[in-house]
Amino acid sequence: MKNRGDNCPLPSDRLYDLDNDLWYKPLGKRRHYLVGVCKPFLHFAGRPKKIIVKREGVYVKRNTALAVYISSRMEGALMPAVDCQVMKVNEDVAANPQVVADDPYEDGWLAEVSCPSEPILTEPDRAKDLYEEINNRRGVVCFAHVPHYEMRVYGESCESILTRMNDFMKQHVKVGETLHIATGDPATEVDLISWAERTGHELLGLTRRGSSLHALYRKSLD
Repeated sequence: MKNRGDNCPLPSDRLYDLDNDLWYKPLGKRRHYLVGVCKPFLHFAGRPKKIIVKREGVYVKRNTALAVYISSRMEGALMPAVDCQVMKVNEDVAANPQVVADDPYEDGWLAEVSCPSEPILTEPDRAKDLYEEINNRRGVVCFAHVPHYEMRVYGESCESILTRMNDFMKQHVKVGETLHIATGDPATEVDLISWAERTGHELLGLTRRGSSLHALYRKSLD
C-alpha cells in the first residue's frame, strides 16, 4: 500500500515550540514574530470551534494563555515560549476559526508578538524528528487536510464498518467536509478503496500506523 498519510509539514522559514505546539516566524524587527499553531496539534486537538486570542497591546507572561483553543475534543490554553506583547491579532481567526485548520502556516496565523528576550525554540529539522515521536505518543496520524469528523471502529466486521461509514456520511457530513476512519482490520484496505469508488466520495489519504489502518475521505455527493 502506498503511504499517503503522515502529512504534517513544518515549514523551514520558522522555529518551533513543541511544548506548546506553536510556531514562530521571525519578522523584520528584532525579536518580533508571527505566531501560529503547528499542524500536528490540529490533528490531535481537532478542528477549532472557537479561538480567542489576547487583544492587541496585552502583555502575556510565559506559561499563561496567549490564546484559548476550543474544539469538540478539548478546551485549552496556547501559551507562549517567552514573555511577549501582542502587537497585532489576526481578526479573521475570530470570525472564522476554521482558517487555522485549513491554512495553519499562512492565513491561519494567530498573532504578531514582540519579545523582550529571545525565546528558546527548535529548528525545523529537529522539530520534525521530535514531532514524529510526539505523534506516535499521541496516536496522531496526519493527512494533508485536518478532518472535520473522525470514526474509530475496532472489533467489527468489514461489512459493519462500511455500513457505519455510509450512515455517518449521510447523517452528519456535509458536501466538501472530511471524515477520518480508523480501523484495526487490515483486510479492510481494499474495501476502503473500493468504497470510495462505489460511493463517489474522494479518498484523500490512506495509511497505516502500527496495527491500525487510517483513511480520509471528502464527501462529494449527498
